[in-house]
Amino acid sequence: MRKVLLSLLLLPFAAGAQNFELGLRAGISTNTKPSDNMVFKGDKMTINYAAAVDVVYNLSDMWQAGVEIQSTQLSMKSDKAYTYWNGVPIGNDNKRFIYAKNAGSLAAVFNAKLPTMNGYAFGGLALGYAAARHDSKDLSDNESYRAPNGGNGVVLGLQAGYVMGLTTRLGFIAQAAFRYYNFKYDALQPNGSGGQEKLKYGIISIPVTVGLRLRLRGGKDDREKERQDLMNVGMR
Repeated sequence: MRKVLLSLLLLPFAAGAQNFELGLRAGISTNTKPSDNMVFKGDKMTINYAAAVDVVYNLSDMWQAGVEIQSTQLSMKSDKAYTYWNGVPIGNDNKRFIYAKNAGSLAAVFNAKLPTMNGYAFGGLALGYAAARHDSKDLSDNESYRAPNGGNGVVLGLQAGYVMGLTTRLGFIAQAAFRYYNFKYDALQPNGSGGQEKLKYGIISIPVTVGLRLRLRGGKDDREKERQDLMNVGMR
């Protein structure tokens, strides 16, 4: 019995390749300063939240593809003082410039996998759509500026991580990623220095998240393969 229980814990999480995995992750992120005509760039990185849900399909023991929904905040602090369009100074006050309270994205992901004894390492690419949303007029006490609401654009990036099998169906996942957002707005560039030019900028977010992966039950063939795998491991 002890050997069978040990087998359940050590059986690779990727067993039964033709299966879906549902993941839920949370953690922290930071980001670079925005480019292009975003005037209030900031010069000190901040720590933001990050959360994601993904569904991936194991194409084989070596490849997987799926979709990821992710949300994170984009912000920085500035030791430089700026003068806002209404003459109010912002920055140099240990408060945040908020570029997006919620930078949400929906992206396709494609990963290569490296199976290990009780899980697998992975790394790959992501490409999709992103939107920056918040109430631009509702400043918190630790904020000195919020960008206009309504940025839209492309998100692309890289991710790498590890899934460790806890049982035949449940795994622990840790992932680090780079996500480049290219936002364009209908609103004008802030502070008026760009005339009638609409706001646009690129920014890189670096989320580090941990969570759980659940391998969804497959069909009859998958369940039979799983039973055979357990029997084979138990007899070693």
